Amino acid sequence: MASTVGTILDLFRTAQQQIRDDLRDIDPAALNWVPGSDTSSIAILVAHMLGSESETLRVVKALPSDRIRDTEFEVEPKSVAEVLRHVDAADQLLEEIGGTITDGDLSSLSSRMNRPPESGLFHLLRCYGHVREHTAHLELTRQLYEQRAGPGGG
Repeated sequence: MASTVGTILDLFRTAQQQIRDDLRDIDPAALNWVPGSDTSSIAILVAHMLGSESETLRVVKALPSDRIRDTEFEVEPKSVAEVLRHVDAADQLLEEIGGTITDGDLSSLSSRMNRPPESGLFHLLRCYGHVREHTAHLELTRQLYEQRAGPGGG
């Protein structure tokens, strides 16, 4: 039977593969397209998901984080290759830090984003839900872009 930590890491790996699959054959213009006010582009969604994941892994292991959340929402042109490099870096971090998470880390209390302390398990599960929520946003944004652009894009 798989360990709790192993199961959680596998869920994150699957989520990151889903992001890769969602970016496969995407129109590069779709990465930066914003469907409406108070929404985010696909590039921003990916940066935000992976920033949150990175911070969460560090919090669970009591490592410092240099994340500046607000910068994840700054709109800058991005290429598909650049976004995929961020996913690759997240994969590497998941192996490096995630691979060191113990059952003790899951039960240890830590605080994230000025919130009350919670267990490492809580932080990981909450982050996984956050990643899946924004993966759905990514997929819907792509669908809206493709419907707007019509057959053949543009």
